[in-house]
Amino acid sequence: MSKETNYDLSTMTKQEYLDILKKKLNRLPKIEYDKAMEYFNEYFEDAGPENEQEAIQNLGDPVAAGDQIILDLAIKNTQSEEKPKTVKKSMNAVWIAVLAVLACPVALPIAIGLVSVMFAIVVSIGAVLFGLLAGVIGMLIAVPVAIVGSFSLIPSSFPAFMCTIGVAILALGLGAALIYGIYLLAVKLISLVADMFGNYAKKRKEKQGGGHNE
Repeated sequence: MSKETNYDLSTMTKQEYLDILKKKLNRLPKIEYDKAMEYFNEYFEDAGPENEQEAIQNLGDPVAAGDQIILDLAIKNTQSEEKPKTVKKSMNAVWIAVLAVLACPVALPIAIGLVSVMFAIVVSIGAVLFGLLAGVIGMLIAVPVAIVGSFSLIPSSFPAFMCTIGVAILALGLGAALIYGIYLLAVKLISLVADMFGNYAKKRKEKQGGGHNE
């Protein structure tokens, strides 16, 4: 981790260091936040009270250390073979990507612009999927009405009654399958957004490491 710092690390205590990290990382999803803080707590425990200052010097600036954790999480999400399987996890990946973009060594207006684009994409995806979902739900609402109405066909045409019931049941199954498909599509598309901006953060990190910072 970077040893460049905006703080006087020589007088900083372990608790002060951890408090700064908590403020930096508390925007992460809880699971990632807990893992990150556990790592730093264990680092200090392994060092021991007698080596507390050395540990702080090795870790470097707490804000930079927090930024590095966020960037690493975003990159890990893009490289993981096991992609998120729920909308919540996909949105967590997007949020980490947002934090990673903000942590990148770029001008603040550029970072804000990138984050705005990200949210615009997510909102657009949500609007399209909501429209599809509304259409499917409308179809499913019509199914009970069709089933009830089909009973009026029994006196005049029993085959017509059976046909109507069959179509209604088919529509019910198709509607359920479409809802599940829309859910999977939402997870996939949101994950792609997270990957896209996570890859951006990765490239910025590589440039930073190569000494090409803006």
